[in-house]
Amino acid sequence: MINWRKHEENCKKSKYYKDYDMQWQKHSTSTKKRPDGFGINRDNPKDRVVGDAKWCVEAKKKHIDQIQNYKQHPFYSKKGVLHYPQNAKISKNVRDYAKQKNVIITRTKRKKIKEPSGLLKILIEQEYKR
Repeated sequence: MINWRKHEENCKKSKYYKDYDMQWQKHSTSTKKRPDGFGINRDNPKDRVVGDAKWCVEAKKKHIDQIQNYKQHPFYSKKGVLHYPQNAKISKNVRDYAKQKNVIITRTKRKKIKEPSGLLKILIEQEYKR
C-alpha cells in the first residue's frame, strides 16, 4: 500500500518548484509553522513559494486557509501549492476559493485508497494479529 510519505516525496518533484531553492519541512522558530516545502526564487529573492502535500480523498477550504497562513509571516510567499492524490475530489467551490487566495491545486500520480474505519478497522487489525 502506498503511504503519505511516498506521496510527499513525489510532490518534491513538482514543476512548480523548478525555479526555486527548496527547503523541506522548514520550521519557523518564531511562529512554529512548518509547511512541507518552502522555496526562494534563485533570480528574485522576493518571489517565494510554500507547498503542502495532503493525503486525503477530499479537498477542503481549511487546507487552503492553512496554506494561506503559511504564506504570511515569516515565509512571505507570493504563491502556495497544494498537492492531492490523483483520485481526490476537488469541488468547483474549493477550486474557486483557491484561485481567489492565489493557491495552486495539483494532483499527483498516486491514488489514495480509502482505509476502513470503525468496527471494520478493528476486525481487520484483530485478524492481522493472528
